[in-house]
Amino acid sequence: IIQDSRGFMWFATLDGLARYDGSQFKVYRYDIDGPDTGLHTSNIVSLCEDHTGNIWVGTIDGVYVYDPLSVRFEKFVHATAAGSRVEGKIVSMEKDKEDKIWIASYGKGVFCYDAGSGRLDLYGYTGQAGSLSSDQVMDIYVDPDGSVWVGVIGPLRSGVNLFDQHSGTFSYF
Repeated sequence: IIQDSRGFMWFATLDGLARYDGSQFKVYRYDIDGPDTGLHTSNIVSLCEDHTGNIWVGTIDGVYVYDPLSVRFEKFVHATAAGSRVEGKIVSMEKDKEDKIWIASYGKGVFCYDAGSGRLDLYGYTGQAGSLSSDQVMDIYVDPDGSVWVGVIGPLRSGVNLFDQHSGTFSYF
C-alpha cells in the first residue's frame, strides 16, 4: 500500500492494482478480452512511486511502470550491462535519496535502477565476500539515512544484509 504524491491510495492485490481517490476505487487488472492497458498480469505484489510521479508495479512477472498522464502501464525492459533483466516475482521496491529505484527480486537478488543515467545494476549472491547472502530476497528498505537494508532467506544464510553504497558491497547480519 502506498499513497502517491497526488493523494491517491494504491493497493497491490492478487486480483489487480486498486487506486482509491477518497470516494471510489478504480481497479486495473489484466483482461485478455478487455482493453489493453499494458498490464499483463493481475497478480500485484509491490508498489513504489518515483520522483516523477510514476507508479512502479511489482508483479509475479517483473515490473510495470504506470504513467498517470497516459494512463498506461509499460513493462520495464531495461537490462544490466551483462544482460540480466528484472523478471519473476518482485517482492518489494524502494526509492532512495538519489531517486534510484531498488527492486527486490525473489530468486535474482536486488536490482538498482538509476533513471538519470538509465543504468540498471544487479546485486546477487556470488559466494564471494561482500555479495548478497542469498538471491531469495524477501524485502528491501531504504532508511532515512539512505542505507539500503535487504532481508533474505536461503539455504545457507537467511537474515539481513546492509548495502555499502561507497564500496558496492553487502555486510551480513
